[in-house]
Amino acid sequence: MALAVLLAFGIQAAVGVVLLTGWWRHGRASKAVVAAHVGPALLAFALWAVFVLDGSVGWGWASLGVLTVANTFGDELLRARARRLVGRRSFWRDYGAAVVAVLRGRFPRPVTFHALFAGVVYFGSLVVCLVETL
Repeated sequence: MALAVLLAFGIQAAVGVVLLTGWWRHGRASKAVVAAHVGPALLAFALWAVFVLDGSVGWGWASLGVLTVANTFGDELLRARARRLVGRRSFWRDYGAAVVAVLRGRFPRPVTFHALFAGVVYFGSLVVCLVETL
């Protein structure tokens, strides 16, 4: 299962590259937030690869911790995008608007896929770490 999560990580990273390329072209989001999302996401991917190769669950937990940070900044990017669509300015309303926009397909397809598939990678990692730990 750890290998399946690594494959999911790879798919997620590939879609992330597509999104990053588009961001470079348009530069709509804050550079700091994008870097704070991409950097930890790549580190989490690398740590998970080490876990798959080494088999020590500590690497898996480290990956999950770093992925939590990456996803937090990814959520901020989604909230900012939702603010542009609906104009809200509070954390919970923006978060709700982002979730609704993703589920209704109001974002470009790569953004929607990346947002939804993040859960597959995150919760897949969590399940693998829990199973390997117990």
